[in-house]
Amino acid sequence: MVVMNLASVYTIAYGSGENMADPLRKAQKLEKKGDYERAAEIYASLGETRHAIDLLLDAEQYDLASELMISSNRVEEAINLYLKRGQIQKALNQLKKQGDFFRAAMICKQQKQFREAAALFEKCGILSEAARMYAEERDYKRAAELYLRSNMMQSAAESYESAVKELEVKANPFSTTSGDVLARSLWLKAAKAWELVPNPEKAGKIYQDLMEWELAGTLYESIGNFRKALFCFEQSDNIDKTLQLLKNLNMHEKAAKLMAVKAESSGDLAMAAQFALQQKDYAKAAEYYERLGDFRLAAENYEKSQAFLLAAEAYFKADDIPKAARMYRIAGNLDTAAKLYEQLSQTDQAVELHVQSQNFCRGAELLLEAEKTEEALRLLLRVPEDHPSQRTIRRLKAIAYFRLKKIQTGFNFVSDLLEQPVSADNIDVHYEYANALQEEGRLKESLVAFQRIVDHDKNYKNALKCLNWCAAMEETLSAKISDTVVGELPIGIVIAGRYELLELLGKGGMGVVYRAADRELNLAVALKILRPKLSYDPDFIEMFKREVTLARMLSHPNIIKIYDLNRMGNMWFVSMEYLQGEEVKDVIIREGKLASEQVQSIGMQILSALSHSHSRNLIHSDVKPQNIFLDEKGHATLVDFGIARTMSSHSKDQIVYGTPGYISPEQITGDQATPRSDIYSLGVSLYEMVTGRVPFEEETMDLILESQLKTDPPPPSHYSSEVPKWMDNLIIKMMARKPLNRFASADDVLAVFPKS
Repeated sequence: MVVMNLASVYTIAYGSGENMADPLRKAQKLEKKGDYERAAEIYASLGETRHAIDLLLDAEQYDLASELMISSNRVEEAINLYLKRGQIQKALNQLKKQGDFFRAAMICKQQKQFREAAALFEKCGILSEAARMYAEERDYKRAAELYLRSNMMQSAAESYESAVKELEVKANPFSTTSGDVLARSLWLKAAKAWELVPNPEKAGKIYQDLMEWELAGTLYESIGNFRKALFCFEQSDNIDKTLQLLKNLNMHEKAAKLMAVKAESSGDLAMAAQFALQQKDYAKAAEYYERLGDFRLAAENYEKSQAFLLAAEAYFKADDIPKAARMYRIAGNLDTAAKLYEQLSQTDQAVELHVQSQNFCRGAELLLEAEKTEEALRLLLRVPEDHPSQRTIRRLKAIAYFRLKKIQTGFNFVSDLLEQPVSADNIDVHYEYANALQEEGRLKESLVAFQRIVDHDKNYKNALKCLNWCAAMEETLSAKISDTVVGELPIGIVIAGRYELLELLGKGGMGVVYRAADRELNLAVALKILRPKLSYDPDFIEMFKREVTLARMLSHPNIIKIYDLNRMGNMWFVSMEYLQGEEVKDVIIREGKLASEQVQSIGMQILSALSHSHSRNLIHSDVKPQNIFLDEKGHATLVDFGIARTMSSHSKDQIVYGTPGYISPEQITGDQATPRSDIYSLGVSLYEMVTGRVPFEEETMDLILESQLKTDPPPPSHYSSEVPKWMDNLIIKMMARKPLNRFASADDVLAVFPKS
């Protein structure tokens, strides 16, 4: 319905000539009838606007009522009616027309129309509330800008941070993509706002995260946080600022390091190295020295910084091969270290490293060159069957077996090589084969083998000398035994027309031992025949003759009897008492540790024997379980005085006599053997008897000797709780590394044993 003005309504309804009273009565009649809408039209036309509005409201004609309110300049009532009826937009439109932006904004806020509310608050100049409304709409960037204009810095900063999160990108502030560039921009604005709060810690943290090091450093410095400022200026490569802060903080070492950088940048490497050393930056100092060409100083500083590989290379450049080898070893470059040790002729160290790197083949070659045959063979036996150098392995194994007098075993490995002509590639195998044949007394075969070698190279080692020796032996010996001098002689042969060989008892380093019948004395004897290399050594024979003569002077129930020293041609042999029983070493191998009572009995018997020999100035020098013979009744006999030494001669000849593991420390270092030396060796032997194990167990002979010189083994009771305390203490004292800490004599040791 459209409300008309009074004149138009009257003219339409009643014509122009009617009296005004008639419309009023008409309106009243319509009102009484309840026709409020028509009555309201007439009242409105008559100027009774208030009454017309009330009738329209009663008739629930709210839109007509609102229009009438507005047309009659009752806008506030219309707005309230709009609001009451939920016609928010109509109310807002009227408020905007009226210019009441604040009230419109408040209504929008109440209605949660935050963006429109924000625009209205902004229009009416209430920026902080506009900012809050934008924040409600998650338009944090716009909110932050309005907070800034309102001087609400903390809210601005927080809004900028929220704006970054709202980007819904994994913002990388260092990327060049549009989203990330915007994120970085917002972070920077947030930081600036935090500066203005002021909250410099937060601002500095954001600058730091953005790697705006200069901004962060300057901010931290302004609030006195010099350590954080230092960190930031260090990252910004602002050397002057960093140096200033380092000095303020009394951080002289770091200042020196930075001075080194400045010196380096100016080209003064020597000064840079000095500054680096001041703050103990050895790696950097080494780098400077290396660039200067001073490789020794570079190496020393690399070593201090534990950069061992770099140290090794620098030592090598400085031509300090021993230190280079040591550094390569520490760095784990075992192959290079081993090669350098070879260059230095330090075979033991080279072999050790080759073994660690499982280069058993090269290790074995070095051991063979050093005449350490058994150790070499042990390494060769560790080489896998699928090793690519099987031909070399077979050759080396053969050489080892030839040296160990296992001729047939060695021959089986290289039979094909031995059938070939002697050449530079196989001459070493031919030589070892010929030498083994000679050692075993197979002189005719050895003669032929040496002849082949000499035909190829007459200067190869001592092949020519050996060839002449074999030829001479062939002329000297009877045809009956010429093929088997000292090796395994035929059983039944008679030596020197007197000794009939009955049984092979064993082989040792000095020769071969047989049980033989002495036809002159009509008794069984043990006959030891020396190996040719010893028989043809005049110095050894003279020494041996002298010491066998001394041994013959010994007469004691616990010392083997020596009968005679004789020769046939150039073959020397010794006849001695034949003992029934077995070596104590074999008993240990079979039974493990021995009972303390049995060890006590053996020890007392051998001490009695040593007391007797020492009283006649004769040192045994090789006391060990292999040289103690035990019969079934428990009688112990000390045997093999073949390397015994007198206390009045051969004092310091630089030759080490005895067996590794049992020999005394002073004998190892070449000092003269004394009674205390035999006491040490017997102590080791007793240790092995009560524990079933040797006190020094190492992989190589050199390591065994080194352990004896440097370490004390645990007491026997460590391995066997059955060892009596007195025996435990006695053995440890017998084995003292320093002679003066041991018992002075065999009698002193015997005095400690319990009286039966």
